[in-house]
Amino acid sequence: MELFWAIFIVLITMAAGFVIQFFARLSPWLNLAISFPVILFLPFFWGYGLVGGIWICCAFSTFQPELENQIDSPNRVSWLKTVLFSALTFAGFLLTLILIWKLKLTSTLLPVQREIFAWIFFVVIEVSLYKIVARLAPGLHRIPMGYGMAVLNFLMIFYWIYPRGIFFMALVLVTLLIMNPLILTWVEPLVRQGEPYSWRK
Repeated sequence: MELFWAIFIVLITMAAGFVIQFFARLSPWLNLAISFPVILFLPFFWGYGLVGGIWICCAFSTFQPELENQIDSPNRVSWLKTVLFSALTFAGFLLTLILIWKLKLTSTLLPVQREIFAWIFFVVIEVSLYKIVARLAPGLHRIPMGYGMAVLNFLMIFYWIYPRGIFFMALVLVTLLIMNPLILTWVEPLVRQGEPYSWRK
């Protein structure tokens, strides 16, 4: 019964988060600033659904990269952009860690159920964040930028993986180097139909 009500609350609050973002049209950086206190201070499933709904709407509906204040030219990739985009995607990992910690403290769900909820949240948040990054990045330079983000993400999680040994660290690094460019090209077409190609160069 608890699982049924948990799913029901998540779906309702996710819809509410989607509606809030649809009308408020907050920027990704403001959404990021809001997500952490929402996850920390609201009841677990309420925060889970609200944050998920806000990010889904932001990434797939309301986000307009041409209206964002660009750090530098939209037609090239800089290390500053790569560092900021890496920090943005790493924030999704931190949100998931906070969510898992809170889930263990406040929920009586079975361990396998908690793990499923955590993985769903992680995938939803990361896909949304990578969608936003891909829309801000020049299409023809997403792959090398993905490699840079992979290295920086590896350094950001180094503390957690170092105790597992060199082999595991190498496996994580290779996985990130493969997955980051693939995700960036998968979540957003390199050239969108009806858009001038020059915008994606």
